[in-house]
Amino acid sequence: FDTPADLSDIDKYAGCIPIVTFNGTDETVRLADDDFLTRGDGSNDSAMSIVMWIRIIDSAATRHLFSKYDNSESIQEYYFYITSGDDLGFGVADDSSGIEIQNISDATIATARWVQVAVTYDGTGGNNALDGAACVLYVDGVAVADTPSNGAYTAMEPGTSVLSIAASTTGATETDAFAGDVAGGPLGPIFTTKEINAQEVYRLYLLGRAAMGL
Repeated sequence: FDTPADLSDIDKYAGCIPIVTFNGTDETVRLADDDFLTRGDGSNDSAMSIVMWIRIIDSAATRHLFSKYDNSESIQEYYFYITSGDDLGFGVADDSSGIEIQNISDATIATARWVQVAVTYDGTGGNNALDGAACVLYVDGVAVADTPSNGAYTAMEPGTSVLSIAASTTGATETDAFAGDVAGGPLGPIFTTKEINAQEVYRLYLLGRAAMGL
């Protein structure tokens, strides 16, 4: 990393929480493919939730936050991301049909300050997999209005791509990289194989604020 965590710098160590700064080009955290991280079997999806604390450096580019998605092969599964217009989004891919659908927030999220972002997905699958209560986007502990897209989607395939934090991948290269800070330690990034509810998201938000001294 060009800018590793510096525990003597208060901006890089809020309270007891380690902060990692990503440069938006070639820095990411990768986890090897694992069945735990795969949430579809080609016929059915399974529930999942992602929660992160981020501080965004504004950019007119798509930026992936938490992604099991490789652009170079047919091994795309899901991606939690920020659009080029600073909206929050979540997408899933059905590689067997070449279809991707997304759910995108109607309002932009703040840059240059700490924000908790989260997505919950109940694993419904099908053409309307990300509609309504099936997929909910949260900003600072509160569900936000969103607009899902639909298509001939069935379910995610059990791909073999790595899990990337702060980017997606194209083979060995980072793609759609995120520039900014990500809080670690007990604040995550959190990934769970259940659909957490609104109260749980809000409690995590309050705990995060306390831990970060916000």
